[in-house]
Amino acid sequence: MKKAGLFLALLLCVSMFLSTAVAETPYSDLTKWFEEEGNWRTADTGAADGSKASGLLTDAASAPTDEDLKAILHFASLAVTSGGKADWYVVAVKDAAEQKAIIGERAAITSEGTVTLLVLSERLIRPEYRTDEVAPFQPDRGYYDAGIVSGYINIAAVTKGYATRFFQTPALPGTNGFNEGNVGLDVAKYLEGTTYVLASDGETYSTENMKFICAIVIGTPNLELETYSTQHLFPENYSIYGE
Repeated sequence: MKKAGLFLALLLCVSMFLSTAVAETPYSDLTKWFEEEGNWRTADTGAADGSKASGLLTDAASAPTDEDLKAILHFASLAVTSGGKADWYVVAVKDAAEQKAIIGERAAITSEGTVTLLVLSERLIRPEYRTDEVAPFQPDRGYYDAGIVSGYINIAAVTKGYATRFFQTPALPGTNGFNEGNVGLDVAKYLEGTTYVLASDGETYSTENMKFICAIVIGTPNLELETYSTQHLFPENYSIYGE
């Protein structure tokens, strides 16, 4: 009887602990926690001339860990894409000099303390510019995929304690050509030898016809700054039909 009573008491304690742990986790109400955390605001780029510090810490020890980076990229792979094809690709660039070359001199946000992600998507290049016939030209769907994947990346980064800054017009060579259906900015060096799996058929294809959409700089917010992030308005532009 004593052993049974002790077991029941122990079980009760464990149950109470688990109940408390579940109640305290931010994931019990992610939407509320996400807003209160504050890191969801865009990190300030800082000034290239040094007159204004970057909103992200610059030391290597503050950089996203490999474990966190892989978790963020894995979370991005859960994004719901057009037709379930998952025909997007992300390249993580960790080298500080390469990050600087990508973003350019106009911002001071990249450093040893950041990682820059290049987000690319299929279906954005016209047939005459492609090297294969794997994907049709469907820019609405291609941009949708890149957009939702980027959103997943941002959410995952914030939940890991990081902040982000997005760039659609970085210093990469070439012309964006978002509306022309051409090859856009030159990211060939970062894609060399890479492939992606097309989820709709499970086959592997070259990334050479992927088009650059944006660069996302991820790092630890510099909380010592009075404003490490931009202070733009975030109006609630929605309605609920029928109410």
